[in-house]
Amino acid sequence: MGRKPEYKPEFCELLETHFETGKSFASFGGTKEVSVSRKTLYEWLDKYPAFLEAKERGELKSLLWWEDMGIKGMFAPKEFSANLWIFNMKNRFKAYGWADQKELIAPSGIEVKQTTTIAELYSMDAAKRQKSKDAKDDID
Repeated sequence: MGRKPEYKPEFCELLETHFETGKSFASFGGTKEVSVSRKTLYEWLDKYPAFLEAKERGELKSLLWWEDMGIKGMFAPKEFSANLWIFNMKNRFKAYGWADQKELIAPSGIEVKQTTTIAELYSMDAAKRQKSKDAKDDID
């Protein structure tokens, strides 16, 4: 088994540059300068705050690059696939608001957020039914 790749501070600048052309964080590990696994990249995020900050800044640069591509595409529709671009944006940039909004209402009228777990839903539903039952008992 080989030696674990070493982190180098210059990876921060390389990472931001990598993002500037719309590339992903995961593909940074495949560059010839870095050549590490995705697992190693995530370990570096935990271990090196400067690397995490470079990733966060870089993601914004990637977002900017992709948004610029969308704007350019609006003026060159024959060479541009809006559906492909939208699909890419929704899958890559959910954290930045590029996602379909889903609003669900449970049978008991509880609003469900995308992050609501099934267990939380059952708990909220049970609490609402109990409250309704208690109010009904007060009337009787």
